Amino acid sequence: MSPADIAMFISLVIVAGALFQWPMGILSDRIDRRQALAIIAMIAAVGGVLMILLSLMANGFCSEQAYLEREPLQSTRLL
Repeated sequence: MSPADIAMFISLVIVAGALFQWPMGILSDRIDRRQALAIIAMIAAVGGVLMILLSLMANGFCSEQAYLEREPLQSTRLL
């Protein structure tokens, strides 16, 4: 990634976090704070898993062709 791409990613994370605080603040005012945190944690966990799966699919790790064309792992001896 170029420095411009990294800067854009960091900027998007900061802006998304700032925008996400407003609805989560309203949610935590309406329900118990522990329930609100549990909901937020579940949303974050699902988002994290989706990002991992999408990055794997984008890199071709989930395709059968990429699996068949991969290099075999080299075994290394520690002693």
